[in-house]
Amino acid sequence: MRFLVNCEGKTGFFRVQYMNPDLKETALDEALENKLLQFTKSLDGWMPKEIKGLKVDYYQYLTYKIENGKVSEVLP
Repeated sequence: MRFLVNCEGKTGFFRVQYMNPDLKETALDEALENKLLQFTKSLDGWMPKEIKGLKVDYYQYLTYKIENGKVSEVLP
């Protein structure tokens, strides 16, 4: 999952992409997709990046590893 963290630490512009173990794009159960999206949107405490003293927006990536229909790992 990819999303934007803006210069105020707020998130938005969520994008979801699913891949199988062979790294081929695939579909995910809609209910699980919605749960993961809602969970990710509920996370807070994101810190804006700073470049030369200026706060800037950035994209954050979270990778959810799913095994047997359940999340087994969350990778940054």
